[in-house]
Amino acid sequence: MIQDDGRLAHVVQIAYELARTGEYKDFASIEREVIAEGLEEGIHWLERPGIRHALNEICDAKRQTPAWHRHTAF
Repeated sequence: MIQDDGRLAHVVQIAYELARTGEYKDFASIEREVIAEGLEEGIHWLERPGIRHALNEICDAKRQTPAWHRHTAF
């Protein structure tokens, strides 16, 4: 299990970065990618309701944004 706060923050940061790409449908798809990257020990952090909701919201917003505009700062 992750014990270092910096490592936990890293897992959350990766999840938010994935959401902002517009390539993920929802939290579940981000969760699968985080596990595939070998960071499954941080999933419990991502499953918190506020983080899960925020990731779903970002995914929804980015998927509705035209592809040419997705990679600009938000």
